[in-house]
Amino acid sequence: MLTILPAIDILDGKVVRLQQGDYNRFKEYPVDVATLAEDFKRKGYHWLHLINLSGAKDGGIETILPLLERVALTGINVEVGGGVRTIEDIDKYLSSGAARVIIGTKAFTEEGFVKRALERFGIERIVVGMDVLNGSVRVRGWQEDAGLAMVEAIEALNRDGLKWLLCTDISRDGMLSGVNLDLYREICNAFDGLVIASGGVSSRKDIEALEDLSVSLVNLWGVVVGKALYEGRLSL
Repeated sequence: MLTILPAIDILDGKVVRLQQGDYNRFKEYPVDVATLAEDFKRKGYHWLHLINLSGAKDGGIETILPLLERVALTGINVEVGGGVRTIEDIDKYLSSGAARVIIGTKAFTEEGFVKRALERFGIERIVVGMDVLNGSVRVRGWQEDAGLAMVEAIEALNRDGLKWLLCTDISRDGMLSGVNLDLYREICNAFDGLVIASGGVSSRKDIEALEDLSVSLVNLWGVVVGKALYEGRLSL
């Protein structure tokens, strides 16, 4: 069964949802992060997708660590990302209660970084977040093109022995426009490990379509859901 990961994106300490990765186009939601995480846990979710948007764009994780600690105390498994630039950053996230840490920019800009992280922390604690726009990988909070094709990037991650790959379709993220099934089919066929889809979920039908896809693509493990929850298009 497909695992649903509700998303909480943090920008300057506030819960927001960007549109297509544009930091100038976002909607703020006046909710307390720890209370929201506790609500997700109480209603049966096992995982939370927590993203430090400020860190993703500019680097740095220190400001979100106290918030991560509060969220982790609710007992929900936290998958956290944004701002990872060093191995020590990963260690700090894990020490603050994260179950898994997402590596984004560094995975595609520093050769050997993913492999070193896997060797130190193990394959269950590391996720690579691959943000894709028109078949190309974007980095630094989606602001820059990594000069790397999606398929080329996946081949390198397979060689590193990565188990968890999160793929965000930037063109559909925050747009409530439906999921790109063809994209996730291509990724699952190319990647040796488990895949988490992200971007575009607008309704229960999108989740059901991914659930159907996961029957034939057994490595499609989960889907991140954000704006559809906050806008009431999906019920908890």
